[in-house]
Amino acid sequence: MEPVRQMRTPRTLDSSRQEASWERKVATTIAMVAGLVLLVFAFKILLVLFAGLLGALVLGTAARRLSSWTRLPQVASVAVLVVLGIALTVALAAALAPTLVKQVNTLMRDLPAGARHVEDALRRTPIAGPAVQKSIDEPAPGSTKEVVSAAIATAGSTMELLGGLIVIFFVAVYGAAQPEVYRDTALALAPANARGRMKRVLGAASQNLTRWLLGRLIAMIFVAVTTSIAFFLLKVPLALLFGMLAGLLTFIEYVGAVVSAIPPLVFAFSKSPATALAVFLVYCVLHVIEGYLLTPLLARASVKLPPAWTLSLQALMGMLLGPLGLTFSTPLLVVGVSAARAWRVGEK
Repeated sequence: MEPVRQMRTPRTLDSSRQEASWERKVATTIAMVAGLVLLVFAFKILLVLFAGLLGALVLGTAARRLSSWTRLPQVASVAVLVVLGIALTVALAAALAPTLVKQVNTLMRDLPAGARHVEDALRRTPIAGPAVQKSIDEPAPGSTKEVVSAAIATAGSTMELLGGLIVIFFVAVYGAAQPEVYRDTALALAPANARGRMKRVLGAASQNLTRWLLGRLIAMIFVAVTTSIAFFLLKVPLALLFGMLAGLLTFIEYVGAVVSAIPPLVFAFSKSPATALAVFLVYCVLHVIEGYLLTPLLARASVKLPPAWTLSLQALMGMLLGPLGLTFSTPLLVVGVSAARAWRVGEK
């Protein structure tokens, strides 16, 4: 006798579909919750990996240019650039380290006196005087336990910084050497019907982020060189140190210009108000040139970010994650805007 086949009624099919749909919803919810937990507790690690990605984009772009000129493979071009970069870094460190160490020591020695000088000047003003006096009257914590805790925290931050730099270096090198491997892996994780759109999104985000990075690097070099030269001509002390500080902080749009101006202004004000005014004018002129002439020309082909969006995300990321979040807020915004625009193209 033939076995009796069990007939599946429409009600049974609907029940099976509902169970499968319910299971998919539960799995999606669990995945979203796990992703949010990972995002909250490992956001600093993700930012370090993102910094490595930025390095990979710059190094990979330079390696492709070198490959087109020399016909070397991508991996060999990356190796050549890494060796040249390390050699150049060592040479610059050997040439500039004595001057920079001397200037840093001078800054650490004279900056407290400059801060007290500014404090005394503010205390004599009717507007800021009461607030400054109140901050002076409040006792400053200085117990042995607090000093030891601060030293341990500083040591931990230093080790975290060194570890982050090592991770950034290797992520940048490996990502630049074989970018197609990591791109194909990301595409393989996407659903089959969305891979074409994902490829377009990754391409647009990578292209715009690379252009933004190259623009920032050129702006950083411009600000560092011109600030150092201007301070040297004005006979401002520590010209090289303040010029390099201004160049490095130019990476952080808008906020970096303000932060980099504070130490030289305080230091110059302790010398004379005229020196402080000269420093202020130099910063204003150079950052106006960088912000309104150089950066728009460099970012013409890249994604355009409204200043309100940039400043809002900087404030949010700085409040949540501190200096690390503030530093990488703008490139994250570039990626987000580029990806959103490329994704919407597929919907039309």
